[in-house]
Amino acid sequence: MICCALTAMVLGPAIWLAARLGPARSAGGSPLAWRLGDPQAGSAAARPFSIRARLRSFVHAGAGVRFVLTTQHNVRIHLAAAVLAVAAGLALGISSADWRWIIAAIAWVWFAEAANTAIEHLCDVVCPGPHEGVRIAKDVAAGAVLISAIGAAILGIVTLWPYLAPWPGGAAADAAMCSVLG
Repeated sequence: MICCALTAMVLGPAIWLAARLGPARSAGGSPLAWRLGDPQAGSAAARPFSIRARLRSFVHAGAGVRFVLTTQHNVRIHLAAAVLAVAAGLALGISSADWRWIIAAIAWVWFAEAANTAIEHLCDVVCPGPHEGVRIAKDVAAGAVLISAIGAAILGIVTLWPYLAPWPGGAAADAAMCSVLG
Protein backbone atom coordinates (compact mmCIF):
# COMPACT_ATOMS: atom_id res chain seq x y z
CA MET A 1 0.00 0.00 0.00
CA ILE A 2 2.87 2.34 0.78
CA CYS A 3 4.45 1.48 -2.57
CA CYS A 4 1.23 2.42 -4.37
CA ALA A 5 1.12 5.75 -2.56
CA LEU A 6 4.76 6.47 -3.38
CA THR A 7 4.22 5.52 -7.02
CA ALA A 8 1.21 7.83 -7.24
CA MET A 9 3.19 10.65 -5.64
CA VAL A 10 6.08 10.20 -8.08
CA LEU A 11 4.11 9.66 -11.29
CA GLY A 12 0.93 11.61 -10.49
CA PRO A 13 2.27 15.12 -11.19
CA ALA A 14 3.95 14.01 -14.43
CA ILE A 15 0.78 12.32 -15.68
CA TRP A 16 -1.34 15.31 -14.67
CA LEU A 17 1.02 17.68 -16.51
CA ALA A 18 1.08 15.48 -19.61
CA ALA A 19 -2.73 15.30 -19.63
CA ARG A 20 -3.01 19.09 -19.40
CA LEU A 21 -0.32 20.01 -21.92
CA GLY A 22 -0.14 17.03 -24.26
CA PRO A 23 -1.49 16.93 -27.82
CA ALA A 24 -4.29 14.57 -26.79
CA ARG A 25 -5.84 17.33 -24.67
CA SER A 26 -6.02 19.75 -27.57
CA ALA A 27 -7.26 17.04 -29.92
CA GLY A 28 -9.96 16.01 -27.46
CA GLY A 29 -9.00 12.34 -27.80
CA SER A 30 -7.45 9.69 -25.66
CA PRO A 31 -4.35 10.47 -23.60
CA LEU A 32 -2.64 7.76 -25.68
CA ALA A 33 -3.52 9.41 -28.99
CA TRP A 34 0.03 10.70 -29.29
CA ARG A 35 1.21 7.21 -30.16
CA LEU A 36 1.81 7.48 -33.86
CA GLY A 37 0.27 4.75 -35.91
CA ASP A 38 -1.88 3.46 -33.06
CA PRO A 39 -5.17 2.64 -34.81
CA GLN A 40 -6.90 2.18 -31.47
CA ALA A 41 -5.92 5.55 -30.01
CA GLY A 42 -9.57 6.46 -29.51
CA SER A 43 -11.69 5.98 -26.41
CA ALA A 44 -10.94 2.85 -24.39
CA ALA A 45 -14.65 2.42 -23.64
CA ALA A 46 -15.41 2.11 -27.36
CA ARG A 47 -12.90 -0.72 -27.85
CA PRO A 48 -13.55 -4.31 -26.82
CA PHE A 49 -10.85 -6.28 -25.02
CA SER A 50 -8.14 -7.44 -27.38
CA ILE A 51 -5.17 -9.71 -26.82
CA ARG A 52 -3.39 -7.89 -29.66
CA ALA A 53 -3.84 -4.55 -27.87
CA ARG A 54 -2.51 -6.03 -24.63
CA LEU A 55 0.52 -7.39 -26.48
CA ARG A 56 1.02 -3.98 -28.09
CA SER A 57 1.15 -2.44 -24.61
CA PHE A 58 4.05 -4.79 -23.79
CA VAL A 59 5.82 -3.58 -26.94
CA HIS A 60 5.42 0.04 -25.75
CA ALA A 61 6.67 -0.91 -22.27
CA GLY A 62 9.65 -2.69 -23.82
CA ALA A 63 10.44 0.44 -25.84
CA GLY A 64 10.43 2.41 -22.59
CA VAL A 65 12.79 -0.02 -20.89
CA ARG A 66 15.06 0.04 -23.96
CA PHE A 67 15.09 3.87 -23.86
CA VAL A 68 16.16 3.84 -20.21
CA LEU A 69 18.86 1.22 -20.85
CA THR A 70 20.33 3.01 -23.86
CA THR A 71 20.18 6.63 -22.70
CA GLN A 72 20.83 6.66 -18.96
CA HIS A 73 24.43 6.34 -17.79
CA ASN A 74 23.50 5.63 -14.17
CA VAL A 75 21.62 2.52 -15.29
CA ARG A 76 25.00 0.88 -15.85
CA ILE A 77 25.84 1.46 -12.19
CA HIS A 78 22.45 0.05 -11.13
CA LEU A 79 22.98 -2.94 -13.44
CA ALA A 80 26.41 -3.63 -11.94
CA ALA A 81 24.99 -3.38 -8.42
CA ALA A 82 22.13 -5.72 -9.32
CA VAL A 83 24.52 -8.27 -10.84
CA LEU A 84 26.72 -8.09 -7.72
CA ALA A 85 23.70 -8.55 -5.43
CA VAL A 86 22.48 -11.57 -7.40
CA ALA A 87 26.00 -13.04 -7.55
CA ALA A 88 26.39 -12.57 -3.79
CA GLY A 89 23.01 -14.19 -3.20
CA LEU A 90 23.92 -17.16 -5.36
CA ALA A 91 27.38 -17.52 -3.81
CA LEU A 92 26.02 -17.33 -0.27
CA GLY A 93 23.03 -19.60 -0.96
CA ILE A 94 20.48 -17.23 0.54
CA SER A 95 16.97 -18.41 1.37
CA SER A 96 13.92 -17.72 -0.79
CA ALA A 97 12.66 -15.27 1.84
CA ASP A 98 15.88 -13.30 1.53
CA TRP A 99 15.74 -13.45 -2.28
CA ARG A 100 12.41 -11.60 -2.01
CA TRP A 101 14.17 -8.70 -0.29
CA ILE A 102 17.01 -8.59 -2.82
CA ILE A 103 14.60 -8.73 -5.77
CA ALA A 104 12.36 -6.05 -4.23
CA ALA A 105 15.36 -3.76 -3.67
CA ILE A 106 16.60 -4.23 -7.24
CA ALA A 107 13.12 -3.66 -8.68
CA TRP A 108 12.54 -0.53 -6.59
CA VAL A 109 15.83 1.07 -7.75
CA TRP A 110 15.07 0.25 -11.38
CA PHE A 111 11.55 1.63 -10.99
CA ALA A 112 12.94 4.84 -9.49
CA GLU A 113 15.44 5.20 -12.33
CA ALA A 114 12.72 4.65 -14.95
CA ALA A 115 10.40 7.16 -13.24
CA ASN A 116 13.27 9.65 -13.02
CA THR A 117 13.96 9.22 -16.73
CA ALA A 118 10.28 9.73 -17.57
CA ILE A 119 10.05 12.87 -15.44
CA GLU A 120 13.27 14.32 -16.86
CA HIS A 121 12.22 13.58 -20.44
CA LEU A 122 8.76 15.06 -19.89
CA CYS A 123 10.30 18.18 -18.35
CA ASP A 124 12.60 18.57 -21.37
CA VAL A 125 9.66 18.28 -23.77
CA VAL A 126 7.38 20.66 -21.87
CA CYS A 127 10.07 23.26 -21.17
CA PRO A 128 13.17 22.82 -23.37
CA GLY A 129 14.90 25.94 -22.01
CA PRO A 130 16.28 26.52 -18.54
CA HIS A 131 13.58 26.98 -15.91
CA GLU A 132 13.90 26.94 -12.12
CA GLY A 133 10.80 24.78 -11.66
CA VAL A 134 12.07 22.19 -14.14
CA ARG A 135 15.48 22.14 -12.43
CA ILE A 136 13.81 21.51 -9.07
CA ALA A 137 11.60 18.74 -10.51
CA LYS A 138 14.61 17.03 -12.05
CA ASP A 139 16.64 17.36 -8.86
CA VAL A 140 13.83 15.88 -6.77
CA ALA A 141 13.40 12.97 -9.20
CA ALA A 142 17.16 12.31 -9.13
CA GLY A 143 17.05 12.54 -5.33
CA ALA A 144 14.36 9.84 -5.31
CA VAL A 145 16.72 7.54 -7.21
CA LEU A 146 19.51 8.30 -4.75
CA ILE A 147 17.25 7.59 -1.76
CA SER A 148 16.09 4.30 -3.28
CA ALA A 149 19.66 3.25 -4.13
CA ILE A 150 20.88 4.00 -0.59
CA GLY A 151 17.89 2.13 0.85
CA ALA A 152 18.56 -0.84 -1.44
CA ALA A 153 22.22 -0.93 -0.41
CA ILE A 154 21.27 -0.92 3.27
CA LEU A 155 18.63 -3.58 2.66
CA GLY A 156 21.17 -5.70 0.80
CA ILE A 157 23.72 -5.42 3.61
CA VAL A 158 21.16 -6.27 6.29
CA THR A 159 19.84 -9.20 4.23
CA LEU A 160 23.25 -10.67 3.36
CA TRP A 161 24.96 -10.00 6.69
CA PRO A 162 23.80 -13.18 8.47
CA TYR A 163 25.29 -15.26 5.65
CA LEU A 164 28.64 -13.51 6.03
CA ALA A 165 28.75 -13.75 9.84
CA PRO A 166 29.90 -17.43 9.98
CA TRP A 167 33.06 -16.55 8.03
CA PRO A 168 36.32 -15.95 9.93
CA GLY A 169 35.94 -12.90 12.11
CA GLY A 170 32.23 -13.02 11.45
CA ALA A 171 31.07 -13.48 15.04
CA ALA A 172 32.67 -10.22 16.17
CA ALA A 173 31.39 -8.45 13.10
CA ASP A 174 27.90 -9.90 13.71
CA ALA A 175 27.91 -8.61 17.28
CA ALA A 176 28.96 -5.18 16.00
CA MET A 177 26.16 -5.18 13.42
CA CYS A 178 23.59 -6.27 16.02
CA SER A 179 24.62 -3.40 18.30
CA VAL A 180 24.26 -0.96 15.39
CA LEU A 181 20.86 -2.29 14.32
CA GLY A 182 19.55 -2.56 17.85
